Amino acid sequence: MAITADQVSERTRAFGPRRAQRPAVTWLLIALLVALVGAIAWKGTTVVEQRTAADRNTEIIGVTKDVVASLVNLDYNRTDADLARIKAMSAGQFADQFSQVSSSMGQVLGQGKVQSTGSVKEAAIISVDDSHAKVLAAVTSVVKNTEAPEGQPRVYRMRVQLDRADDKWLVSNVEFVA
Repeated sequence: MAITADQVSERTRAFGPRRAQRPAVTWLLIALLVALVGAIAWKGTTVVEQRTAADRNTEIIGVTKDVVASLVNLDYNRTDADLARIKAMSAGQFADQFSQVSSSMGQVLGQGKVQSTGSVKEAAIISVDDSHAKVLAAVTSVVKNTEAPEGQPRVYRMRVQLDRADDKWLVSNVEFVA
């Protein structure tokens, strides 16, 4: 049985356009798949960056609270240990200044029989990048000494600057602010 021209034309109409559409549909599906994979990768990168920044900020706040708490928790009975703890968390300008005054500070603590206990009430990051941070801390303490044996409550606001060195954050400056 021979195929006539009319039959060929019917078969082309029946099957031809569908076959011609298949590559277009395939390429469209491939393009959608590539776009979906790209969007997932971009979102994943964004999530990782956000987690990294959050971890960094948590570490900065933690170091700030430790240093500031050390600055307001001093006892003339353990002066050397208290001052060594502060020095270990210091760098740059603050470390230099602290080294210069730590021996006289120890004498003042001993002569006045100073006992200070305090805590950080709040701390918030003012500015931050991967190497530097500025943090504002609200601090309260009670200071007892020979002149105030019952203790005097004190309230401080401190602006603390931190620098990243050797994979840890160290305090490079502390300012008391009004």
